[in-house]
Amino acid sequence: MIKNLLDNLENRAFIPHENIINTKSNLNFEVFTDICTILGIDDSDYQLRQKAIDEQLLTQRNKIAHGKYLTRDEVTNRSNLSFVSAKFLSSVSRCKL
Repeated sequence: MIKNLLDNLENRAFIPHENIINTKSNLNFEVFTDICTILGIDDSDYQLRQKAIDEQLLTQRNKIAHGKYLTRDEVTNRSNLSFVSAKFLSSVSRCKL
């Protein structure tokens, strides 16, 4: 396999990318860490935010997806989610795809 890779360095690589990330219809912490692993992102910074991801993000996503409104508190109290999204976007922007 290594010989094959070395013999074809000048050829364009084909890397399958469809259906790589399976959200299983819900972005809970387990799925989030799977996505981090696939993208090569260290998820240790997010471990302390597991509860926020599972309870706030997933709950709010499900409410919106099922046609329910968010309360004023749910809309304005986003400190944990802001940290998670900013940290994740920063990590993804450093990925070399």
